[in-house]
Amino acid sequence: MSNNNKYEVVVIGGGLAGLTAAVYLAMEDKSVLLLEKAAQLGGYAQTTEKNGALFNFGPHAMYEGGAALRILEELDCLPPGGYAKKTNSGLIGIYQSKLVNMPMNLTDEENQEWTRLMKRLHHIDVQSASNLSIYQWTEENVKQDRIKQFFYALCRQWSYCYDLTELSAGYVIRQGQLAGNGVRYIDKGWQSVVNSLRDKALQLGVTIETSCKIDQVVHQNRQIQGVQLADGSFKASNHVILAVGPSE
Repeated sequence: MSNNNKYEVVVIGGGLAGLTAAVYLAMEDKSVLLLEKAAQLGGYAQTTEKNGALFNFGPHAMYEGGAALRILEELDCLPPGGYAKKTNSGLIGIYQSKLVNMPMNLTDEENQEWTRLMKRLHHIDVQSASNLSIYQWTEENVKQDRIKQFFYALCRQWSYCYDLTELSAGYVIRQGQLAGNGVRYIDKGWQSVVNSLRDKALQLGVTIETSCKIDQVVHQNRQIQGVQLADGSFKASNHVILAVGPSE
């Protein structure tokens, strides 16, 4: 518990990263305050309902073997879900305003390169590719233009990043490797994950406050003092975790 309204750790940001950090800290008997500027927890992991259908704000699934599933299972916070059946019908893409069915609409040369690329993907040393952008890596390793474009589309899907000139090849290829292991879809959307982490945090004694906009992290002589809220209130703590986006 906090002492005189001072917490051992303040976590700023109530998305998946902030909630997970708060749970881990509370499991170590730390007094934790989690602050979220929005009225609802979750960030891009929220799910909204529209005419009976559930829509996720951000990603839709978790990769088998990835950190998300491993952490949620460790915390006993993994909601029910399942795996979509894989088919052998290939992929359908749009190229120059036309639908392209892969591999049926590919030339022999394109088909061969696509097959080689997909087989090679799981054997690439991602560490050695980490200092290249995925754009640089693709331009050096893929010849056929349509294959490049389809691969770029997959990279955007794996990473949720549009600027491929800045995206690390090692990172996105690793995401592609994980995607090949299977993709788990969460019943009732990612809000189920958010709610599970929230309930776990509250059960462990984490204090959660929403609609709290942070003005600044206060420090003196290189020591954290706490956080100043936009409404003028102050939350004292010697440790602050910023689980927010880069723009923040």
